[in-house]
Amino acid sequence: MISANQRRDIILDKVNRSGYVQVAELAKMLEVTTATIRTDLSAMEKEGRLTRVHGSAMSNSSIARERTTGDKSLICSDEKCRIALAALSHIQDGDSIFLAAGSTVAALSENLPPQYRLNIFTPCLQVAAKLASNSNYTVHLFGGVVHCESVSVRGEYSPELMDSMDGVKLFFGADGISPDGSVSCSTIEEALFTRKLMRRASRIILLSDSSKLGRCGSGRICTMAALDLFITDKALPEESCKAFAEQGAEVILA
Repeated sequence: MISANQRRDIILDKVNRSGYVQVAELAKMLEVTTATIRTDLSAMEKEGRLTRVHGSAMSNSSIARERTTGDKSLICSDEKCRIALAALSHIQDGDSIFLAAGSTVAALSENLPPQYRLNIFTPCLQVAAKLASNSNYTVHLFGGVVHCESVSVRGEYSPELMDSMDGVKLFFGADGISPDGSVSCSTIEEALFTRKLMRRASRIILLSDSSKLGRCGSGRICTMAALDLFITDKALPEESCKAFAEQGAEVILA
């Protein structure tokens, strides 16, 4: 029988090579109980060797950290542009839409048809300022504390404004998508807000490039089963595309 230290070295190697591994998979591979694996993961997390996330372990290099929208826009910029353009076909004249903070959704905001009459909700100051110059758009900006990284507002959002949002199409991004289809962002606060929005939305659309696959943020938003549509780029592995579609999300590769 191997020692606990040997077992944990094997776990670390597996996690670092895969980026993400489930507790049950580790237990089967090492022929121990899931309780033993959880004990190992707790000890390893305290040592800073990995991070535990929802019945699994993630390599620390796979943990999504919050970055400015400007920094994010430089990553996979071509892919984000294609995703944004693909999302346009799901917006019609007269729609009410919610544009969350994030670089891919910002790319969508920059390409909205100027002739459309749209009712737009957003917490993003830059998006609101840009779109407000078009008289065809009615722009609703959520109140709260300005967060410098995303240049958006968070905290106590106006409940009356949220109550008026029935039937909106929700467009949001992600900082991480795990292999099992769990969608996350870098902060718990943003995740909680997004989940509230999902309860008000008539259509839930995730815009995220494939570089987010295998990463995980601290705020879990939902699974693929909660989405109506996931628009990503063509680099998404075929097995992931199939797995996510089987969960109920329509997947479009732009």
